[in-house]
Amino acid sequence: MALSEQKASASEDLDKKKAEINELKLTLEKSKIEAQAAIDKATATLTNEVKELRNQLSLAAKDKQLELTNQKNAFETTLKMKEEEIDRLKAHLVTAQNLLNSGEAVGRRLDFLCQELNREANTTCSKSSEIDLTNLGMALKTLIEQFREQVQNIE
Repeated sequence: MALSEQKASASEDLDKKKAEINELKLTLEKSKIEAQAAIDKATATLTNEVKELRNQLSLAAKDKQLELTNQKNAFETTLKMKEEEIDRLKAHLVTAQNLLNSGEAVGRRLDFLCQELNREANTTCSKSSEIDLTNLGMALKTLIEQFREQVQNIE
């Protein structure tokens, strides 16, 4: 095979690999968008849950001020923990996006990030008192696993 034929073959192989990588990036971006939608839906569910808890607390205040204070403290702690979980999920998604846009070899870092996302999704599911939020968490875990599979294809 002549040198020009070898160059042409190598160039074709490189173009194919670039196309595969671009397809994987699109798949990863789609997974990120779906994960963000799941997080947004979870946030809306949490917001509704917060409103309902506030209404319940307001009614309890008329009869039992001390009980209200204890419930409010517990509620605020739970709410803060849930908000922190959502914030961590969002931060991990931003990190994933930044890694995807970096142009560097990021397979292992994205794989680690998937582990972190999965931990946060597990925590969200385990602390949820609402079946809808648990279901959203399970859907999020599925998306994370799909994302992770794509990441492993990049490695």
